[in-house]
Amino acid sequence: MKTIDRIAPVAVRGRRHPNPPSDAVWNQVWNQIGAAILILSFTLAIWIALATAPATAATGRVLKVGVYNFAPLIFIGDDGQAGGLYPDVLAIIASERGWILEYVSGTWADCFERLKRGDIDLLPVIGYTDERAKLFDFTNEYLFLDWGVIYQPKGGGIQSILDLEGKTYAALKSSVYTEQFKNTLRHFNIKANIVELAEYKDVLESVDDRKVDAGIITKIYGILLEPSYSSIEQTNIIFSPLKMLFATRKDRNGDIVDILDEEIAKIKADRGSYYYGLVNKWIGIYRGDGRFPGWLLWSAAAAAGLLMATAAFNLVLQQTVGERTRRLTAANLGLSALADALKESEDRFRIIASAIEQSPSAVAITDDDGAVDYANASFVALTESDAKAVGRPVSAVLFAWDSVSSSARTEFEAAVVQKSPWSGEFPRETRAGAVVWNRVKLIPLTGGDGTPIRLSVVVEDITLSQRYKDELVRQAHHDALTGLPNRFLALDRLKQAIRGAQRDNHRVGTVFLDLDQFKRINDTLGHPIGDQLIVATAERLGRVLRECDTVARLGGDEFLIILPGIRNAIDVETVVEKLYDVLELPLQLGELRLHTSASCGIAVYPEDGASPDDLLRCADAAMYEAKRGGRRCWRYYSSELQTAAERRFTLETELREALARGEFRCVYQPMLRLSDHAPVAVEVLLRWQSASLGEVTPSEFIPIAEDTGLIVELGAWVLRQACQDLACLTAAAGQELILCVNVSALQLESPNFLATVDQAILSAGVSPHLLEIELTERVLINGRREIAEVLSGLRARGIGIAIDDFGTGYSALSYLSRFPVTTLKIDRSFISNLVSNARDAALVTAIISLADTLMLKVIAEGVENIAQLQFLSATACALAQGYWFARPAEVESTMATMRRLSQTAATAAPGCPAARDHSERHVVDYPPTGTGSF
Repeated sequence: MKTIDRIAPVAVRGRRHPNPPSDAVWNQVWNQIGAAILILSFTLAIWIALATAPATAATGRVLKVGVYNFAPLIFIGDDGQAGGLYPDVLAIIASERGWILEYVSGTWADCFERLKRGDIDLLPVIGYTDERAKLFDFTNEYLFLDWGVIYQPKGGGIQSILDLEGKTYAALKSSVYTEQFKNTLRHFNIKANIVELAEYKDVLESVDDRKVDAGIITKIYGILLEPSYSSIEQTNIIFSPLKMLFATRKDRNGDIVDILDEEIAKIKADRGSYYYGLVNKWIGIYRGDGRFPGWLLWSAAAAAGLLMATAAFNLVLQQTVGERTRRLTAANLGLSALADALKESEDRFRIIASAIEQSPSAVAITDDDGAVDYANASFVALTESDAKAVGRPVSAVLFAWDSVSSSARTEFEAAVVQKSPWSGEFPRETRAGAVVWNRVKLIPLTGGDGTPIRLSVVVEDITLSQRYKDELVRQAHHDALTGLPNRFLALDRLKQAIRGAQRDNHRVGTVFLDLDQFKRINDTLGHPIGDQLIVATAERLGRVLRECDTVARLGGDEFLIILPGIRNAIDVETVVEKLYDVLELPLQLGELRLHTSASCGIAVYPEDGASPDDLLRCADAAMYEAKRGGRRCWRYYSSELQTAAERRFTLETELREALARGEFRCVYQPMLRLSDHAPVAVEVLLRWQSASLGEVTPSEFIPIAEDTGLIVELGAWVLRQACQDLACLTAAAGQELILCVNVSALQLESPNFLATVDQAILSAGVSPHLLEIELTERVLINGRREIAEVLSGLRARGIGIAIDDFGTGYSALSYLSRFPVTTLKIDRSFISNLVSNARDAALVTAIISLADTLMLKVIAEGVENIAQLQFLSATACALAQGYWFARPAEVESTMATMRRLSQTAATAAPGCPAARDHSERHVVDYPPTGTGSF
């Protein structure tokens, strides 16, 4: 069996040779001396560059550079100057390019925030993440590669990442290592508490003082700081290798990034460049592994230079004696340096070998024939090979008990024979017969001539993540409450049924079923009973249908039934009658006995549509027609519905292009403070003037936008445009204004919603506390769990959350405690009748009192006459909007309105004469045209 020497020859070169050194040894000695002289030369070049910097200050480009303590890569010295590998390299590049460097010092978090604000031009030693790339431009080239390690108090008992469950760990604030470690914990579903600190030394101090159970720092910082703390120890856990890059503010110093990439690539490609001398200088000074310190190298280099000068002088005087003296001296120094280098290689090999052996990843190395030459403990455990893996073919070890991955095994074995790179994910059977998922990667290891001679085999157990993935796929295709197919899967099933009908010359029946009076059941008995009713209905529908039929839940109380292979429409009627019969049977839910019925719309392929969307749209239209016919009723899609269907289709088609054609516009309606009638907020509303259809009302196009998903793109445009207009409106009002923007459930559920909000306020320069997001109660009640996280994210940014149309039938006061609501907007339907209807007046008074008790803002919508205004003022309603004050208008007209309202409020005397001024007005003679941002 081959040995490991061909992979890591430094392991065998650690033995001292008993014979005199060969010419190769002399060459290595001279190389060591030459390297030392080269280091001195480049250090002198740095000093010269720094010394001559003031001479070019008048003409050079000034760059503000952030610097924080992360020795030896970057730090602030006792003299207040920047030092370390990155400042030294940057100083040489700056000298060559004529830059003037001004260093701005602080903690890592300080420098990171300054870079975000643009207070500094360049930040060295920063790790890349996708989130940071949205704000910064990074270099591609790096000067150093680091990785994360975990420290614990001695005897802390943390052997693997799983031991952090329930524990507290400290980490550096705003560090990419911190974020990546959080992601790792989330991946393994590990619940741990984090304490974020400003400096790495603070992290280790908290571990040393046992204030935390563990601390997350980088490897190089651990080498530097660990000797200062007697009560800590490094665990076996390592993670996240990371390139240390340079970064600038986005779109500000792109040329600097390009220049740095060019220079760094050049010096790294040249093995004789100053870069390698500086790496030896700075990394050598701080390594604490028992090897010779960096200053000894400098001393040896200086001594070597002196000896060489002396030898040259003696050569003139005593050529023979001088030559022998020089050779003996050089031989002694060379042997000493060689011994130190070999010791260094041995130590480094032991560290790497220990890291691989203790790694949680399963690692094996093959010999020339593909047999296992080395396997770490994780590989032995994962393959259940009982430490007998060495010497056996690696494929036989990995697939010893497997009977399910024949194709993967074939590909794997072919790659082993060819010694070629390969990676794959596949299920594999264990000794006990369980199926696990593994991710395997083959990495060729080459000899001196570049020919692959061995393979590194890295295996990860991804069973848990694969289960998560399978569950996500199931959730994406099935309704969470009933387990039925959801809309996505139902449309796919309908598409398959249509293909079968085309092939067999059959028809497909599509039934859109909606429970009658389900909303009343939800409102009176509560949502838990409503959920039980939905589940029972799903089970009942499934009992009636054939095995080839599909019943899906589209949402709420809406079900879709797909009947493939029918001969005519009468067959659909027969099925619907059976559905009605089973649904009308009494339903016992606990102590409740319910009687239910449903309304159905029927569409048949190919008569009513040729695509799944067409059939679903036709069946939906027919269902709404059935609803108008009363309970237990069904309707076929017919020509009478064609006009409405064509109108909807036309609107949908035009809507998809309307935004690109610039047909939308934002209008604004002020909100006033009733105490002085000063404008304090403005609500943005959306209007569509179609080139081909004319003015289209929001009540027509908004439902279509939501059904098609276009509401996400449309809502993002409204948010961006309104934020841009807010500056003009604020200037006209003479004070800060709150911008109120309605959003739909689809927008909130969009994975990019928070990023869209951030981009809009950042681009417009709007403070987040001036933005308020308006939602309907239905969004909160029927929304997914992710909505709560999005709302929390909005509030964390200082953005307000308002409930629009409060009290219109979906109110469940529990959500006021579950969600971070800041404002209630009383629906105009209550305001319109509050003077003449005592019940509405009582409801308005109760809502205002509730908001006051919960310390929420309250806004009355739809104020249209002085009587309503006086009632609201008497009930201490703080804010109002409506046509009595101003109707929605485009930004220029709204600016004029803002100036008028602000002037009126500014000149009003105590006692609200502004209200008296309004009392002379007449009630507006035009009706409300809709609410919300659309």
